[in-house]
Amino acid sequence: AIAGFYKHSLVALPIAALFSLTLYDRRRGLCATLIGLGTVGLGLAVCGAFFGAAFFHDMLLPRVYHVGRAFGHLGLTQFIAPALIIAVIWTFYRRQTFTGRFVAFFTAIALVTFMVQSMAEGVADNAIFELSVATAIGLGCAFSDLAAIPRVQSWGLERVRIAVVCILIARFLFSQHLAPYMFLISPSFRADLNERISVMKAESARLAALPGLLACDRQLACRFAGKPFVFDHFIVRQLLDTGKLSQQDLAERMASQKIRLVTVDPRVDVADLR
Repeated sequence: AIAGFYKHSLVALPIAALFSLTLYDRRRGLCATLIGLGTVGLGLAVCGAFFGAAFFHDMLLPRVYHVGRAFGHLGLTQFIAPALIIAVIWTFYRRQTFTGRFVAFFTAIALVTFMVQSMAEGVADNAIFELSVATAIGLGCAFSDLAAIPRVQSWGLERVRIAVVCILIARFLFSQHLAPYMFLISPSFRADLNERISVMKAESARLAALPGLLACDRQLACRFAGKPFVFDHFIVRQLLDTGKLSQQDLAERMASQKIRLVTVDPRVDVADLR
């Protein structure tokens, strides 16, 4: 019943589960749906009572949407593509079973929500979370039931299983996220990282010595400096771009609260280390 309340942007799993259950047993499915919606409503009411209007304001934060971003983010599916293809093939041959239908519904809905959420600015890898989960479930079902695929019988079940494992391992080996491995094997990478750490320590000490409220262009530096979090650059940018806030209003608010914008050494950011 609480499946729809664990994360407001993760909706594919509860929708797929309730839809599949309703197809299997309409009475139980509708009952579960009503209970789930009621639980979500109760949870929202409780959060509203505890946190007030700020809770709903944060959850419904204005965003700038671009259709082109959704197609650009399709590239993220490369990381799960081999597993997704295997899951889809198995689902096709098991489409008459309850499990096959659930995996199909879950994958299709997750793909749609991934595309829709990817249109919003500030959304990155987390948009593909449910599609990754659906793929993992489908892959698990497929691997334990590869015999459902006609071609597997002619190729040999054990041979196909070994091939599937090799394909998945190969995809992991071609990962572009090499920082953990570079840390282990590359002295120059570790040296660069230590230099960034030294820069962060120096910048944190400098910021800690500055009086008043600060808005760092790299927020982690302000956090390490022990400064309170008073300015969210992303939220402010969204409010400005959607017309919910004007530059004049922003300047007046910052002046009234005595918040200063501070530029931080860009080397504190380790995201570009390769």
